[in-house]
Amino acid sequence: MTPPTALSQIAEQIFRVAAGLLLTYYLLDMGLPIAAGGASFGGSIGAIAGGAITMTIIYFLKGGEK
Repeated sequence: MTPPTALSQIAEQIFRVAAGLLLTYYLLDMGLPIAAGGASFGGSIGAIAGGAITMTIIYFLKGGEK
């Protein structure tokens, strides 16, 4: 099985790119600096998603609630 860290990195990249592209697309009408801020915020969304997935995988690997 793939280690939890590898799965979280894959998920982080997918969420980071998707969120960055979507935010940039929707914020582009407000100006380039705002759109660039939205793209940067996509990185934060990816980090949160990666951390949440890592915690979830570790939780289930340890057997969940006992």
